[in-house]
Amino acid sequence: MRGIIVFVIGWTTLSLPAWGQVSAPVTDLVVTPNGTDVVACSQEGLVVYAADRLETRHTIPLELANPHCLAFSPSGSLLAIGGGDPAVSGSVVVVSWPDGAIVQTLRGHGD
Repeated sequence: MRGIIVFVIGWTTLSLPAWGQVSAPVTDLVVTPNGTDVVACSQEGLVVYAADRLETRHTIPLELANPHCLAFSPSGSLLAIGGGDPAVSGSVVVVSWPDGAIVQTLRGHGD
């Protein structure tokens, strides 16, 4: 039986020995569909951790202001990142997974 790790993180610095130091607040965490990785979202971009060891695999920089939420497509081949400028506009960046290449950016959403 596989266990599930649940993280609840408020607006604080994430500082766990296995995770290193993330200076921007983590706004969302999502487990990859295959269960091997955990993706953390912050203003620094995305950080991908190995789910079993909580070691950093790699980072994916974002050109999205204030990223707040993450969601995988049902197939697991795409990751949507939502964010934007509070009280001004919202955007969704869709990247291919696991390489993080931008597939599409959806702009012009109200806040």
